[in-house]
Amino acid sequence: MTTDAREVQEPSAAQKEWQNLIAQTSDRVRNIVAEVIDRHAMDCVQRFYDVLLNNADAAPFLSNEIVDTRLRAALGRWLAELFSHDAPDAGALVQTQQRIGAAHARIQIPIHVVMHGARLLKRKLRMFIQGLELVGTEYS
Repeated sequence: MTTDAREVQEPSAAQKEWQNLIAQTSDRVRNIVAEVIDRHAMDCVQRFYDVLLNNADAAPFLSNEIVDTRLRAALGRWLAELFSHDAPDAGALVQTQQRIGAAHARIQIPIHVVMHGARLLKRKLRMFIQGLELVGTEYS
């Protein structure tokens, strides 16, 4: 009987990092954030592309057509996968992260543009979460 190499492969450092983050997140917090995403993911996506389509460094890599036909839905799906009610699969998250990173690298999007996009999403999500006015050490 032979063993497939993928079956015994150790998790990568990135996968271990994701596994630790997932394990450290309580179900209560995960569900609160998932509810925010359920309600506001498209608001986050809208803000993301509104800003980046008007950003001189990002706009050359985007068009209204590609944003409307592919990218909006893809970003919404990624947010829902990342912030799901159930603990996400670390391996799947790493694969998605690598695929997205490779696509950005292939078309040579500057890292400062990628980081600007990440900050836009974090800011918008933080605004929605802070609007819940949660109290307690579990949320800090």
